[in-house]
Amino acid sequence: MALRPPTNPSWEAVKKLAGKKIEVKGHDNSIKEVIFETEEIPVAYEPILNKVPEFHQNIEKNYKYYIHVGHGHDGVINIETLAHKKGYYLKDNLLQTPEGGVCPAYDPEEVKTSCDVKCLVEYLCNQKGWGQIYPNDDAGRYLCEYTFYVSLCENIKKIKSWNGIICSCPKRRSSLFNR
Repeated sequence: MALRPPTNPSWEAVKKLAGKKIEVKGHDNSIKEVIFETEEIPVAYEPILNKVPEFHQNIEKNYKYYIHVGHGHDGVINIETLAHKKGYYLKDNLLQTPEGGVCPAYDPEEVKTSCDVKCLVEYLCNQKGWGQIYPNDDAGRYLCEYTFYVSLCENIKKIKSWNGIICSCPKRRSSLFNR
């Protein structure tokens, strides 16, 4: 029996971005094209250990950034900055937890994104008018943070950098991804 409804609200919002292209201004004022590719990750610990590394091992895609989107608190968008190896005691949709609450596949006790989250938040608030969006260093030691931890550790193995973020979005239906 699943703890959550079969439809994941985060996935319902993000899947609308599949294939979309946007242009953004780089630090050097050049215009760069961003192409969104989306994929649903099961709401369970064990599949995360299989699925997330596959994204990073796909050499043909050679992504520069990985943005994971998960459930958050109503009315607020947090862009997470930090993920931990230990502390995962809440059961997933399969009623499982990692043994001892520890992610078994990686060594760092904690990892922090190398993305300039403060700058991103300022841009989204000031330039895009997104409102209640904040940098956050406590992703809740649940599946979102577990996914973030695995993704950052995989990115470190691949390019020795931590180019990933996770956004914890409001539980209520939001027009955030319709912009």
